[in-house]
Amino acid sequence: MGELQVQPTSENLLEIARLAKQVFDFVIVDLGSVPETNNKNDFDSTSFWISLADQVVLVVSADPVGIFRLLAIESSLLALTAEPKLIVNRLRNSVIPQAKSEIKTTLSRLGAIEVVAFLPDDPIQVDQAIREGMVGSRLGRAGSFKTAVAIFTKSVILGRHGALDARVAKLG
Repeated sequence: MGELQVQPTSENLLEIARLAKQVFDFVIVDLGSVPETNNKNDFDSTSFWISLADQVVLVVSADPVGIFRLLAIESSLLALTAEPKLIVNRLRNSVIPQAKSEIKTTLSRLGAIEVVAFLPDDPIQVDQAIREGMVGSRLGRAGSFKTAVAIFTKSVILGRHGALDARVAKLG
């Protein structure tokens, strides 16, 4: 017998998204990467999911390759959504001194999307999450990555700002 292959249609995907939004408070669709516009099928799929999104979070790595990839797809992404939330992941000052400042300066000169959060490189915590097959926020051990994700989620995604958040912003 031959294999049955199901090709997703926009109607099927729309129904999945609609059902997910009815059942869950938040629905996360990991698109992997935003393709360049020369691959029409991938671009159409990405466009479809972004068009349904209430919020778009773009995660890039804190290295020259990640920043270059961001700049290469930035105009395509901005054509799909007006305000993506940009997270720079795996920030390490050991690679580039003052990496946060360097990345902010580079993106302010060359890009149009402002960074809303920097997630530190915390290989011990991230490796543990991968080994245990769970998200970092579910780990028992506190760590810099877990803390940064919690602050991003609370302040940027949920829009909940507290007095301590304001103090941290002034110090950071």
